[in-house]
Amino acid sequence: MLNYGKCLVILKQVYVIFVCSMLFLYGLYYNINSLLSSESNIHNHRDDIDSTVNQLYSNDNLTWDGLIKDCGSYVIIENSARANEIFNRKYAKQIVEWKGYFLNAFVQDFNPFEFNPEHLVNINVRMIPSESIHNPDLFLSMNNLKYKKYGSVIRSLVTGTPIKFKAEFESLGNEWKPHHLHLLHIEKTDEFIDPNDKIVLFKGIAFNITGHLKNEKEMETLIVSKKENNLKESGGNNKSQDN
Repeated sequence: MLNYGKCLVILKQVYVIFVCSMLFLYGLYYNINSLLSSESNIHNHRDDIDSTVNQLYSNDNLTWDGLIKDCGSYVIIENSARANEIFNRKYAKQIVEWKGYFLNAFVQDFNPFEFNPEHLVNINVRMIPSESIHNPDLFLSMNNLKYKKYGSVIRSLVTGTPIKFKAEFESLGNEWKPHHLHLLHIEKTDEFIDPNDKIVLFKGIAFNITGHLKNEKEMETLIVSKKENNLKESGGNNKSQDN
């Protein structure tokens, strides 16, 4: 009788273990199935979002007014994540051909650790409508070869000269810094705003033509400094290899 009782206890334990195992396996199956289904729904939802966003923001005719509306300074202030999302989808690395007004030109400061030859010379541009009272709306960067190609045009520009430019978008600006583009082409163009509006637009802003000469001297100094720095680095590397 005692052995029979032990068998009953063992059978009960086996039954309990079996039931628990089945419940565990069912729970595991249910959770895995739910997870896969959830990931599938999320993936499909993301595809729907991407499709909707692409439909909303796909536009081959990119305009300055459209940029202000899509991801201008006011949009950035309200929702910077949304502004950057739109910029990355619609404007980043896109080529635009716009009109604006020349403000001034500047040469980048020499930094041996962050020197970018593609940003050697930069042109500040005021757009219409402008998003700033005193600061440029965007700036156009160029390397030495591009500057030599359009040097005669650039040297003839003074503050307020209307220009037409073709450029590739590099980065989005914000309420403190202008948008950044790489210059592909630049030329003078006809006036495209009322003279009275232009006076208001450039009130308090002055630029001397000799500024171009200063920029060219700074550019030459910058190029020489970069070459000397490269020679020093190559000399140091050669010494290290000799050792």
